Amino acid sequence: MDEIKVRASDLPVSSLPASGQNDLIFSLKSIFSRILRRPHVDEEEDFFDLGGDSIVAIALLKEIEKLTGQALPITALYEASTVSTLARLLTASESPKFSYITLLKPGLTDKPLFIVSGIGGAVIELRDLARLTEIKQAIYGLGAAGGDGTKQTYNRIEDLARFHVENLIAMQPQGPYYLAGYSFGGLVALEMARVLSQTGKTVALLALIDTFPYIKYWPLSQRMAGLVDFVKQFLKIPWLKVVGYYFSTVKSLPLHSGISFVFIRAWRLINFPFDQVRFGFWLNRYKTTGTTQALVNVEEIELPADLQNIRSALLKAFKSYKPKYYPHEITFIRADATSFFNESRYWGKLCAKLSNHVVPGDHQSMVRGNPRPLAVVLGTCVEKASEAADAPLKTQ
Repeated sequence: MDEIKVRASDLPVSSLPASGQNDLIFSLKSIFSRILRRPHVDEEEDFFDLGGDSIVAIALLKEIEKLTGQALPITALYEASTVSTLARLLTASESPKFSYITLLKPGLTDKPLFIVSGIGGAVIELRDLARLTEIKQAIYGLGAAGGDGTKQTYNRIEDLARFHVENLIAMQPQGPYYLAGYSFGGLVALEMARVLSQTGKTVALLALIDTFPYIKYWPLSQRMAGLVDFVKQFLKIPWLKVVGYYFSTVKSLPLHSGISFVFIRAWRLINFPFDQVRFGFWLNRYKTTGTTQALVNVEEIELPADLQNIRSALLKAFKSYKPKYYPHEITFIRADATSFFNESRYWGKLCAKLSNHVVPGDHQSMVRGNPRPLAVVLGTCVEKASEAADAPLKTQ
């Protein structure tokens, strides 16, 4: 597999005049300010440190494409996340290419840690987690198939797992392998571990980070606990403020857009009890900012066709996948806000041994808000697994 390791600072620069470079930097600063809602952005300030995420990144890259005519892959923003590095990337003679395996943190490459991203398919959500995880090994993120502009997507987790395993073995032919997966990515990591084990390869670590199957595969007791938790959280919301915010939003929209807005929000409200992840994200954003309004409204973004295909395929894969037994140890790391799900009752029955860990936060904030506690636990798990994997070699 060809892995892209070129950074924006290493790329050869084209012969763009200095005045043209300055105009580009000025335009990029304006785009950053508008998308991130900042009065001023310095050319060395980091997109992610300013509050950017995968959704905001899509809006940013679409604006850059309108400005320059260049369609950058979302992984390019990981390597060039400031105005200055983006300007250099856009004026380089070599265009960046999409990579399914993205280097999140440098380190020893003989036995790296691979983390599978969530259902959005973008590894940039793992950026802060990787940066804070203190291990000797390099950390790589695995994105979803189809992000390279091709129409190759997988609507079965089993197929997506085999795709990742092929790329994994091409990069690291021999184990032991260290795998982790966040949310939906944990299901993919589980199936990857099953495939590797069935072919006689050693998986030293399989860490599932707040990973749950589709709700129809939950035991009835888990479903009821989730519904009770939803009601408790639902009653804590200051609904007068929320309704006031939505009312003012609808008034500012044209009639057809306002009607569409109301129906979309009503449908989401009906489905919240069956979608704990979306509800947690929505509630956490309200608690943090005092409004349910994000930096960029997802409905306002016309997602690229390849990203629409990816999300559609991954959602179908999620809904159709029923986890199977894994004859080795699973490390499960849960956010304390998702206490409604009893991992021992579910995952404990699907593996030979279950190791449980709980970190502060909810499903979203444990990775995107305050990932340090998770990074500490994940780092400790990797170190222990590494020591256990090396122990037989030391006795020989």
